[in-house]
Amino acid sequence: MSSLANRSNEAQQEAARLRQEWETRARTPHGRFFIASAPGWSDELRFFGGGRADCGFITTGLEPEFLREAHTLEIGCGVGRLARPLAPRVRTYTGVDISSTYIEEARRNCSELENVRFALSDGISLPDSCRDRRYHFIFAAAVFIHCPESVIEAWIRAAIVALAPGGEL
Repeated sequence: MSSLANRSNEAQQEAARLRQEWETRARTPHGRFFIASAPGWSDELRFFGGGRADCGFITTGLEPEFLREAHTLEIGCGVGRLARPLAPRVRTYTGVDISSTYIEEARRNCSELENVRFALSDGISLPDSCRDRRYHFIFAAAVFIHCPESVIEAWIRAAIVALAPGGEL
């Protein structure tokens, strides 16, 4: 078996393990703690307020004109904490996550946003439902610190394929 095939199998196994771990975390009363473990994680206003600050940091250096036209993809979107402040600034926002519980909460948290969608991922690739466009801005905030190298490599390969010409990863 080739080295790439071995890495792919390893990534699939690791993603399955991560999916189980994150689903378990998501179903606890402290599920949001694992997304943003800063003070205020359990307070709705502080939790999403911190998302606004983080969104500002993530988009530093990107021109507002670029963002306005950008199809945007977040890998590891959690409960939509960054989608809420980012969606009004971009053309479309797509968030993917490996936890169905977090995806369901993200949909509830962002139900009023018309240019937002969420999808469950296998943890190493973009779901088929999200391959309908090329993305101008792709990011993962505090996600890869939880992932083994094989999973990160798989996501980077998937992101490069999904990136629009001139896009930012």
